[in-house]
Amino acid sequence: MSCSRHFLMFRWDRHDWVRRVSATATHEMGAADMWGRAITHEHVTCHAEYVCASCGTVKAGEECGCDLARAEQCAVRLASI
Repeated sequence: MSCSRHFLMFRWDRHDWVRRVSATATHEMGAADMWGRAITHEHVTCHAEYVCASCGTVKAGEECGCDLARAEQCAVRLASI
């Protein structure tokens, strides 16, 4: 099914964009606490893209990142795993 509409000489697209995660990675990042001691915490980076639910067209998305606890509650990320 096409999401393109034509009327006279005009053409426009009407997509139903759905966000999905195409790639995800977990990294350990180093930091310092308030006393200067080295600590590490896990950080998750995801590459999100947009897909039309009707025709399947893919639109470039963005990179997003958060800590591991929040990533394990992200509905978009969990749907792609």
